[in-house]
Amino acid sequence: MANIPCEGAHFQCFQERAYHGHRLQAVGAKCKDLVRNLQTHTSAQLGCSNWYDTLTLAEGPDQLATLRRDTKLNFVRPKGGNTVALESSFAACGSWGVAKAEKIYALLAFTTPSICLRPNRTPGPPVNMEQWETCSVQVGGTNVPDCPVGKFCNHNGHVGKFMTWSVPGRTECHCKYDGGTEGHPCRGNNPCYCTKQTQDITVAPVEESNLPDILAAGGNDYFLVGNDGCPCPEDTDYEASVSKPSPQECAQLCTNTNDCSAIFYNSRGKECWVDTRPSPFIQHSTNSFCPDQEKRCAEYMRDPE
Repeated sequence: MANIPCEGAHFQCFQERAYHGHRLQAVGAKCKDLVRNLQTHTSAQLGCSNWYDTLTLAEGPDQLATLRRDTKLNFVRPKGGNTVALESSFAACGSWGVAKAEKIYALLAFTTPSICLRPNRTPGPPVNMEQWETCSVQVGGTNVPDCPVGKFCNHNGHVGKFMTWSVPGRTECHCKYDGGTEGHPCRGNNPCYCTKQTQDITVAPVEESNLPDILAAGGNDYFLVGNDGCPCPEDTDYEASVSKPSPQECAQLCTNTNDCSAIFYNSRGKECWVDTRPSPFIQHSTNSFCPDQEKRCAEYMRDPE
């Protein structure tokens, strides 16, 4: 599974037009590579469509029943035939995986290469250790049905809240960093700590941005297709960001830029990047280091029509 990176590769909820029905689109890796790993967990016949590199499933009710049985996930046929999606609607799937991301996390367990699930590094000690202690409940096992969901956790010096992660045949306990979109496993060499009973832990509020699903600028439509780590200085495919007070003005810049196919917008810093490459998703350079938790960008794809 060498073509699948351990982080940033997954299927996301995707909907170009409501009447097309929602689908599952590969992000961070080719659909065929994610399918190759997913196929090891199910006997259902999966494939990929040239329509935005989305997941397909062989026709027939037995195929859908098999996929549901093997993954315990609520797959549906949004438009019959060989179409397949997760949950009953685009909104239920999580609107690009940004909102109800637990649906995407559950599917991620089936597409992540097994080598990525092995602990391969020991984290440093948590910050302000005097406020933290070893949890009184088991959070680091391979199956943790009683994970203290919603309680504060400390993982590798980062404060977050406990969440569950469904893995085939079991449930893990993860620590979801404050402001992040992904949980980090508490098992193995990645321990999570709980707050001491005598301590009140406070976390700075996270700025919430309710970005629109569709932008219109200069006669062009822009569709929200994801939320990922912003481009950083080492990424050679992108020019430096420009300051724009709104995603609408960032989209207008794209409309005025030759060959612009997408925009990336950081609502906190009011930063705007335009993309002139064929892919509408952020791709970091091989030698760049861009921590996902530093900056998050909404990804908007320009309607090619």
